[in-house]
Amino acid sequence: MPTRWFPTGRKGSTLVFVTVAPTSLEADLSELQSRKDEWAYVGLSERIRLLETVVRRTDFAAGRWVEASSVAKGFGPESDLAGEEWLAGPYGVLVGAGALRMSLERLSRGLTTYKKSWVSAGPDGRAVVRVLPVEWWEPLLLSGYRLDLSMQGGITPANLADHTAELYRRPPQPGRVCAVLGAGNIASIPPLDVLHKLYAEGQVVALKLSPVNDYLGPIYAEIFADFIDRGFLRIFYGGSEIGAAISHSDNVDTVHITGSASSHDQIVFGSGPEAAERRRLGQRLLDKPITSELGGVSPFIVVPGPWSEADLRYQAEHFVTQKILNGGFNCVAAQVLVMAEGWGAADRFVRHVHEVIEELPPRVSYYPGSEDRRAALADHPSAVSMGRCQISHLRDIDPNQSHRAFDDEFFSAAFASTRLAHADPGRFLEGAVEFANERLDGTLSAVVIAHPRTITELGPRFEQSIARLRYGSVGVNVWTAFNFLQPRSSWGAYPGHTLEAVGSGIGNVHNALLFDSPEKTVARGPFRPFGRSLLAGEYHLSPKPPWFVTSRTGRRTSELFTRFLTDHSVRRLPGIFASALRS
Repeated sequence: MPTRWFPTGRKGSTLVFVTVAPTSLEADLSELQSRKDEWAYVGLSERIRLLETVVRRTDFAAGRWVEASSVAKGFGPESDLAGEEWLAGPYGVLVGAGALRMSLERLSRGLTTYKKSWVSAGPDGRAVVRVLPVEWWEPLLLSGYRLDLSMQGGITPANLADHTAELYRRPPQPGRVCAVLGAGNIASIPPLDVLHKLYAEGQVVALKLSPVNDYLGPIYAEIFADFIDRGFLRIFYGGSEIGAAISHSDNVDTVHITGSASSHDQIVFGSGPEAAERRRLGQRLLDKPITSELGGVSPFIVVPGPWSEADLRYQAEHFVTQKILNGGFNCVAAQVLVMAEGWGAADRFVRHVHEVIEELPPRVSYYPGSEDRRAALADHPSAVSMGRCQISHLRDIDPNQSHRAFDDEFFSAAFASTRLAHADPGRFLEGAVEFANERLDGTLSAVVIAHPRTITELGPRFEQSIARLRYGSVGVNVWTAFNFLQPRSSWGAYPGHTLEAVGSGIGNVHNALLFDSPEKTVARGPFRPFGRSLLAGEYHLSPKPPWFVTSRTGRRTSELFTRFLTDHSVRRLPGIFASALRS
């Protein structure tokens, strides 16, 4: 394996690089095998201490982390775009480690990871847990946001404790080594997957980084130094051949994949003409327990309603954020804009979307193959390319016909729009739910945008439609990336996929409350930002979110919010509020 080079920080204005020496793959995997049972017997107090070192080391490395990511993606750490790197990197790890620590502290006192007051029964009797707001600061800094996590069938409020934190309710079991094949797009995914495998599933980890973001390897090694020193984690570099070698090694017991369904199938069933037949027959080349998060086609459903021009503009910014944040290289990027054919404001909404796109600064298409994918989509007869980002819009795709936009994740700066027949809000939403469930590939993420008055008028009908969406994460007036950044939510596909038909994946991650069988998380957010919301009778304090690509203070607010997570000091709150309100 060749020596690789990684940016680690600045000395003056010059990037400093260090060499990461090649290692013996099987020797490191063998060491993990020798330490896996030791991790199984590490007590709660020591596990909590190790989480505290992750928080401290992440705080210490955060600035260098953001700098390295910003340089790699073609903009500097002082760019407004760097706010995305604060949230997608250090913020995610800090909030994830903090939530796990709180759960383990409760377990150490003989309590459940959750409070009974957070739990209610859904319409069918299954347990639903309010996982946000939970901590004292969340109603202040995330005012107007809510997260509800529902369990799979048969799990009720009465028996929820029997389906929580199984790893910590039983005597220590023989350990396992998990190969985590890390994502190359979002910087917090590899460390969060490592934490989940260690703390929720009790497995030591062989983390293989994607070549797209392996420049972060030294940062990850610094953050997890104590785990590496104890032999509970090893980090590997290289391409798909290294990932395959690790996954198939006899020293590896389980595998977790973040990526595409095609990458998953190649590892499980191989490549070439024989692979499809193997998959059809269930003849796996890799016969180990496998979990995965594999993306999909994400709908952005716009429910007709009495929207003002300001509402149209704000939600257009919301949609464009979901499309182009991180260059569009998100597994939950908005791909299909679903509107009502008879809604009088539909054309105006699309016009606002185009205007927002035209105002955006250019971005580097840093992900391999993205330009080729976007160029192929731009050649579609209905496509129009806009702005300095060159975002392609495939317009008015027939919802009753097969189309690539419905079947394949674009993973590039492109989206499609379609219109369903019904202008009545209730009938439209029911049709949109059926369209998303039956016609779009994948079950990871769906977003529904609806005017508060429409939600009130539809009442139970609206809630029934949200309940029928077969997606692991649903956002009502909020992007499901919000779910991803809230560690007490469960992150993954809707349950039911198989290795032969893997869809958006199998299993879940994050889930810091350690529920054994979560089904889906529904997030709810403000329809309007603070100011206009009060005039309309919506009572929350949240301004335009810092993750909006149109936020004027997103970088500063995101950095301040991230630093707040290290100590939760009230002295940091005025600065966060002041920056956020200038967005």
